[in-house]
Amino acid sequence: MPDIRENLTAWRVLQSLSQGEGFYGASLEVNLDIPQCSRLIKKLEAALGFPLIDHYSRPARLTSEARALLEPIELMLRSRDKLFELSAHLIPDTPLEFNLGLPGNVPRKHFLDMFERYKSRDCKLTFTILTDQDHEDVLNGRADATYIPYRPPQDGLIIWPINRISTCLFASPQYLKKYGTPLEPRDLANHSVILRAGKNFPPTDRLVNGRNSCSFVYRNIAYKGDVWSGKQALLEGAGISVDFSLAVLKDEILEGKIVPVLLGWHRPSWNMSFVMSKRNLSNTRFLNFCRWFADEESTASRKRTQELEKFIANASPSTD
Repeated sequence: MPDIRENLTAWRVLQSLSQGEGFYGASLEVNLDIPQCSRLIKKLEAALGFPLIDHYSRPARLTSEARALLEPIELMLRSRDKLFELSAHLIPDTPLEFNLGLPGNVPRKHFLDMFERYKSRDCKLTFTILTDQDHEDVLNGRADATYIPYRPPQDGLIIWPINRISTCLFASPQYLKKYGTPLEPRDLANHSVILRAGKNFPPTDRLVNGRNSCSFVYRNIAYKGDVWSGKQALLEGAGISVDFSLAVLKDEILEGKIVPVLLGWHRPSWNMSFVMSKRNLSNTRFLNFCRWFADEESTASRKRTQELEKFIANASPSTD
């Protein structure tokens, strides 16, 4: 039976718990569900002979013994990453291209930067970027992997949970000057809205603010479609947007071209997942990329979520 102390994922879970976000944060960090993370920690505790977390605190907190291990754990995991980089030259010098589905609500520069970084591991790997690909496209071979805004059925797929995300409401100053500023969600009944639409994108039917929730009711739809056309409609003062991420609008917000409305209210969060077909498990190069992509994007997505949560917290008082 394998020694749990040789399982690097178990040590990564322990390292993630040091961030103070409990097993929920650790599960996002290592792309495992919470029960799996908990089992790994219990196995480590049994093998080491001492507790690693306070099992009565929420979120879970490291014991003093566990904190003493953090520095060597960090060294071990950094050494592993360095080993992967140094072994890149052992990859067969054969071009490999695959089709990758990506969402439209994250700026493409983010993904292009990721692909550029991966060249240090496999410089012969190239990608054809597709849009509106779902898990059925992966199962049917139209895409090799795809990044989707929902959790698909498990059959035939390898699934990496990425994050749960949500979006806030924004408008241009000229729109608000012309039509007024909504002060409560029910005021949207007098306003035009701009919505994102796509084969896989979950539609908005409610707004939430802490423990408060209400139906999403509006006068009419000024634009409904892809994110970039919708962003242009938003900048031109066509209506109030609901579905656009902070990453897409960040520069315009900093320039004062876009401002938040209904501070603290946002659409309910939804799951983001990265999936590939189990039939590709034998392709080590492809599997290595998918694992790396899921790990990198999980970290980046959580940072974007934290930025949004900080933005919401600073923009409005708590309603809890």
